[in-house]
Amino acid sequence: MLRYVQVSGAFFGLLAALQLIRTVMRLPIQVGEVTVPVWASACAFVIASGFSIWAFRSARLGSGEQG
Repeated sequence: MLRYVQVSGAFFGLLAALQLIRTVMRLPIQVGEVTVPVWASACAFVIASGFSIWAFRSARLGSGEQG
């Protein structure tokens, strides 16, 4: 279970980094005929960062119980 939480934290960290890059560089994204606003990536960055921090804190707390 510990490895799963660490991988999840890394995945969400990578996702957060990509969203931050898109926000800073103001890269356009279009899905079909709908343009995704940059502020949506800023929100996604905050959410993904929160999940990443949560996962790594859970992994750190959980590692003490298994040792």
